[in-house]
Formats: sequence, C-alpha cells, structure tokens
Amino acid sequence: MAYLSAWLKAKYTSEQIAKGKEIASIAVNAVEKIAETTGWKGEVKYQEAVKYIAELSQKAGLRLSEEQVKALIEAAVREMDQAWEEL
Repeated sequence: MAYLSAWLKAKYTSEQIAKGKEIASIAVNAVEKIAETTGWKGEVKYQEAVKYIAELSQKAGLRLSEEQVKALIEAAVREMDQAWEEL
C-alpha cells in the first residue's frame, strides 16, 4: 500500500488520488454486488472492475494506466476485505 501511495503521489495531486481511490472502491463494490447474482468469479470480476473504472475515470478526467488500475483494484479489494474482518 505504501508503494501505491508513493507512486500515485509522484504522478497525481491528492485530489486526483482520492478520486481514483473512490472510483476503484465504487467499481469493486458494484462488481461484488453484481457477482452475487451473476455468479461472476475471479478474472471476470477483475475485467468488469477494469471496465467500470475506465468509464468512471474517463468521466472524472483521470488518465490511468493499466498498471495503475490494477493497483487501485487491489487496494480497494484489500480495504473491503479489512472492513469485513472488522465486522
């Protein structure tokens, strides 16, 4: 996570980073909800999250590389898993 933060800070403003994290969180949560009814697993969920992030980030004016999208998805999944553990 520290690597992700340092890497993002080198390329983006704090507002852009916050927006990217928010977009990834929204996308990951949406995909998880949809997967409950569709039965999506693994790679399908990942590809759907990538698609949602691409759409939302474009609307927000953020240009994210494939590597950045992957890192944001991993961070959002990690945060979601931690939230479940705390319950």
